[in-house]
Amino acid sequence: DDAAHELLPPPQHILLVLGGVRGLEAAVRDDAALSARAASSLFDTWLNVCAPQGSRTIRTEEALLIALTALRPKLDAHLEHR
Repeated sequence: DDAAHELLPPPQHILLVLGGVRGLEAAVRDDAALSARAASSLFDTWLNVCAPQGSRTIRTEEALLIALTALRPKLDAHLEHR
């Protein structure tokens, strides 16, 4: 889903996870230390902040800034309603 239009439930805690070159799904599936094989079973909310990207990969530092920029207005909105 496009992060700009996704509605998020009010968070109690936030864990930001960035996927690898093949995506978060492949990273979870290939990690022998995890009992889960589906990334969607590990998270309450799943948000793809780089869905319309024009390249195959985005550097981690770029992905982090994109993710924080996309999440900021959503988190601010929850804080304003407290």
